[in-house]
Amino acid sequence: MRNLISRIISVVRGSDSLAELGSVLCFTADDISRLRRLPRLEAMKSFGRVVAGRHGGRVDWRASPEDIYDLLVPCLSPAERARLPGVETIETSPPLKVLRVLASYLQDTERVLRVIEDGSDSYLVLLVPRERVRTFEWAVRLSDDMKLA
Repeated sequence: MRNLISRIISVVRGSDSLAELGSVLCFTADDISRLRRLPRLEAMKSFGRVVAGRHGGRVDWRASPEDIYDLLVPCLSPAERARLPGVETIETSPPLKVLRVLASYLQDTERVLRVIEDGSDSYLVLLVPRERVRTFEWAVRLSDDMKLA
């Protein structure tokens, strides 16, 4: 996770980068304040903890559709969850392809699926509030292939 969060910090523009990204993802005021106060390494760990189970998380390049569902389903609202097909209907493919398929099912929901590649063997999968997608994509300089849909 450290490499992935370091990658995020390296591409996020401006000061208090993790706190600003947390703000885009609608972290609580307490979480954002904590990210600003903590030393960099501790802030990276805290960011990962806040993301997990609420906004997405990390998937390995070998992740199966089941692994991706295990990561995403606890983060989804009931309306978002209702949009996804059963995991058994998702073809086993590389994670990025699976994520593109899932993003297409979530395209009309309150949050959209975005992915940040860490440059090695994993992805940070995030549910970004629809009204903040442009700010998020600008902040992390997201390439078109990571926008998914």
